[in-house]
Amino acid sequence: MPSAADPLTATENHTGSAGARLALVSAPGGMAIVIGVLAWMMSVDLNPADKGYPRALAGLLVLVGVWNLVADLRERAAGDEPDPEYGRLVAWRVAGFIALIALSIWLVKPIGFYPAAGLLVLGGLLIMGVRKPLVLIVFPLVLIGLGYVLFTMLIGVPLPLARGF
Repeated sequence: MPSAADPLTATENHTGSAGARLALVSAPGGMAIVIGVLAWMMSVDLNPADKGYPRALAGLLVLVGVWNLVADLRERAAGDEPDPEYGRLVAWRVAGFIALIALSIWLVKPIGFYPAAGLLVLGGLLIMGVRKPLVLIVFPLVLIGLGYVLFTMLIGVPLPLARGF
């Protein structure tokens, strides 16, 4: 049985610095808040009659994000140690994924939904450590194809295309 001073044991039980643990605990609520605010900002250019539904969803996302953030921080303040699984994540991955979501939402207007969604899926795979070229090519293409079939062909709701199309 390894001793407490054994570096292997210390590495396995290490959950990161307090700032990294705080970032990981607040990430789900923070992501919902960021996405909600970005969705609200993107609805500014919509026809006034069409703003209601996107803004209601954006407001709901912000409210759920704030509630989740407060609940997670309150639970952390209660003295609970973070789950050992947090040690497997790194704060930069969480921050990178939040930035990737924000970038993808912002890119919908200039390049269209399908390329932005492809970049989101590809970037998410890269951030999570996927390095197999076949997966990095096929998975985003399949998801974009399924999105096109579902929204454009089955439901009849075309998703935003690039400017000029």
